[in-house]
Amino acid sequence: GRALAALVGLAVFALVVLGVVAASRGERTISPHPSAEVTVVAKGIAFEQTALRVQTEGGVIMHFRNLDPVLHNVAVYTDPTATKQVYFGPAVNGVGTRTYSFDARPGSYFYRCEFHPTTMTGTLTVVAPEHTRA
Repeated sequence: GRALAALVGLAVFALVVLGVVAASRGERTISPHPSAEVTVVAKGIAFEQTALRVQTEGGVIMHFRNLDPVLHNVAVYTDPTATKQVYFGPAVNGVGTRTYSFDARPGSYFYRCEFHPTTMTGTLTVVAPEHTRA
């Protein structure tokens, strides 16, 4: 009986110690598909970046800077026909910034300013990270 009680006590002690160690490491955020970041700048009713390339398995974070005193945004489409929208970024009215976040699988995408759709356009190319390529 005493041996069993000692064994149970030791097991409980070990579980408490392991729990304290695990708790001290804190919470972890696991992101199966890390995002890639790009920057797009609007200046002179044009995008300074008209060809962007990112490596990601899914997420894109786009930092948008409007240096013009007029309304601009970035909308992303599957192709230049702009019929299938992937993401519509809220506008920046005048000089300012905004961060957009959206999912984009590997491929080529078309982006434009919805307020100047014929003069402010570009291409976003998404490629899989090296470790996922065959």
